[in-house]
Amino acid sequence: MADPMSIIGGIASCVQLLGLLIDSTKGVARFCNQICDALQELERIKYKLELLQKTLQRVEEDLGSVDDHIVLPQELWQLVGFAVRSLEEDIQELYGVCSKTRTIKGHALFLRIKYVLLHRDSTMRMLDRLGRSENTLTCILELINL
Repeated sequence: MADPMSIIGGIASCVQLLGLLIDSTKGVARFCNQICDALQELERIKYKLELLQKTLQRVEEDLGSVDDHIVLPQELWQLVGFAVRSLEEDIQELYGVCSKTRTIKGHALFLRIKYVLLHRDSTMRMLDRLGRSENTLTCILELINL
């Protein structure tokens, strides 16, 4: 007859294995969802980039038509310039990722897997940085409107 501690240890091991199996299944399901959504995700990113670029061009045109030294202090103009450059750099960097993966449109499974494995995490980090740059410019423009 087996000793009770061995039985408890065996049950605990089975529970741990079951938990590991559940976590692995969740990870595989998340990975499969990311692969399926890769094309739509990239299309949304491209659309957002196009909108941001058009908006940024409009802001630059509007700010360029103002006699900057009379209306706003030099420091604020430098801050606007920094925010605009930062946003432009982030947009170009994301365009680079999108252009590397534009062949995904062929719906080739391999290319979607490659995007998820190699580019998705860095793309999400770039999108976060883009959002912060966008928020910075928005705050500066709100200051100008005061």
